Amino acid sequence: MCKGKDTKSISEIIDQYPGRESVEVVVIDLSNGYRGIVRKMFPNAKIIADKFHALRLLSPAMTKLRKQINGNKLELRQRRLLLRNREDLKYFEKLEMDKFLEKHPNLEKSSQDAAQTLGRTLKRWKNELIAYFGNGWTNGFTEATNGTAKALQRRARGFRNFVNYRLKTLNACFY
Repeated sequence: MCKGKDTKSISEIIDQYPGRESVEVVVIDLSNGYRGIVRKMFPNAKIIADKFHALRLLSPAMTKLRKQINGNKLELRQRRLLLRNREDLKYFEKLEMDKFLEKHPNLEKSSQDAAQTLGRTLKRWKNELIAYFGNGWTNGFTEATNGTAKALQRRARGFRNFVNYRLKTLNACFY
């Protein structure tokens, strides 16, 4: 756990640990900064991109535009249809979706832009994403630890002393 997400803060913490050359696998978010740090600090490690971050890339753009059109109604029928694969829709559901998209062509365009962004990201991270399928590792444990740290920080209404915050977080996460 370090004070910031910048290269200097992370490198200072990692430098303290011996045996970095022996690390075989590092799982990271889709962040070029993290990838650069891992390549520098763990020269022999295989980098695996966390699949959940790749999967989250496509739907936010569509969801944002849909909310602008219809508001934030969680039980909205079109929302459920938009999230499903078109091949899985029944005939009348496809008709309903086609009528909805006809009225709102920006929604379809938005999904195409999001798909193109996803495609570019998948190309840049191809090797790291494919590496996931070799062993199935994710950074779910790290995400859970981050969630615990954020919950602790909210309950405490912030910490003034980083050392105390770090110790309380590590204690809460059973380290």
